[in-house]
Amino acid sequence: MPASPIVRTDVDVPVLDVQTETEVAVLGTHRNRQDDSPNFRLWEVAGSAHVAEYGRSLTWPSVPTAPGDPCTERINSAPTFAVGKAATAALARWATAGVAPPSAPRLELVDPSATDPVARDSYGNALGGIRYPHVEVPTARVDGLPNTAPPDDPGQALLCLLSGRTIPLSDAQLAELYPRSAVYRARFEAATGRAVRDGFLLPEDAELLEAAAAASPPVDP
Repeated sequence: MPASPIVRTDVDVPVLDVQTETEVAVLGTHRNRQDDSPNFRLWEVAGSAHVAEYGRSLTWPSVPTAPGDPCTERINSAPTFAVGKAATAALARWATAGVAPPSAPRLELVDPSATDPVARDSYGNALGGIRYPHVEVPTARVDGLPNTAPPDDPGQALLCLLSGRTIPLSDAQLAELYPRSAVYRARFEAATGRAVRDGFLLPEDAELLEAAAAASPPVDP
């Protein structure tokens, strides 16, 4: 494989390339970004990782799924599965009905040569890209940067490199962001609504995420 591969520009079939923060910030795909074209779309997902809690048991069947296992910090907790489902549905429409998926904003960059080239907000979450509630209405820093394997289990180094991190916000930060749980729920639902309208989240998955958020608000009523 060449060092900076791209999708051929003369393809006559639709191609939808979905990339997590890990691809951009760790594997360096930002160095060979492609512009969207009649048969190509690139979706970069803020706050996502190559491997995450959702779906990890499918990728690494022998790995336990408890938060924080098997890496030093809790691994990425973003619902990236929902982006995958939205992308699959969009690609199917594109291939069968000729309806192209929406173009997505790229992740914002600072210094492209930096160890972490991604621009971040005051909580450490990525700016730009496809934005789900976990970055629009944060309760943690959720990124695609390398996690580390515990010293007693170095065999997990590759998995942890690709698993990203979830670093909770402090109680004081949460209280400042969300004075009441109703504020959190309202902002969360507004964020899912935007993602659905933008074409990056299926309505049924929006309902699933909203139900989970309502069941576990980060602050007291």
